[in-house]
Amino acid sequence: MIRFVQVAGVLALGLAWNSMAVGQEPTEYIRDTCVKMRDGKAAEYSEFLRDSAKLAKVRVDSGVHGAHIIAQATYPTGRPARCDYHLVISWDRFPGEAPAAGQTEADMKKAGISMSRTALGPPKLPS
Repeated sequence: MIRFVQVAGVLALGLAWNSMAVGQEPTEYIRDTCVKMRDGKAAEYSEFLRDSAKLAKVRVDSGVHGAHIIAQATYPTGRPARCDYHLVISWDRFPGEAPAAGQTEADMKKAGISMSRTALGPPKLPS
């Protein structure tokens, strides 16, 4: 009888452990990048963002990213915007190194983007 109780206890513990592991939500990693545009580059950057949605689709379809969100930030009138855009990327595993310049150029070509990766120069970072 004692042997049966021990086996039943181990079996119950195993089932409980398995149900906890199966019921867990997958871990998601998210990066939110604040982008402040240079003066006079708003129209060009907006065009670039339209093209970058194509790049995001290539990376989501290939499994590099889980999701990619481009959000325009709005602030009350009279207040300077810290960020003009938020670029949000999610992964279902810990993100590795950022794609190299060559990989980004290849992804942009696959997405049909004609603008160069460096055409706009680096964004002005918020202070």
